[in-house]
Amino acid sequence: MQVLHIPAQPTAHHLPLHQIIRVQSLSNYSKVYSTQGRPFVVSKVLHWFEEQLPPAMFARVHRSHLVNRQFIPQQDIDTSLLLCNGDVIPVSRRKKGAVG
Repeated sequence: MQVLHIPAQPTAHHLPLHQIIRVQSLSNYSKVYSTQGRPFVVSKVLHWFEEQLPPAMFARVHRSHLVNRQFIPQQDIDTSLLLCNGDVIPVSRRKKGAVG
């Protein structure tokens, strides 16, 4: 099982990759949504997550969203994406090919 280690204060977060639903950019911070409950904010930029997570498992669908592919239901992608947990994520025109 692959685990992502996120350094944070006061304690670090250790999340199995299959539990991460998506990561949302919040300026110089990121909000991590997982199947384990409430989202949490860490002081890492989205690009850091993009480098740490495997591209075969995660797709950058917008400049502010990185999504786990296993939570994307099979559907036609237009301007937004409905995830299995009910979240609606915008999809940029240039990133439509990364989702499919």
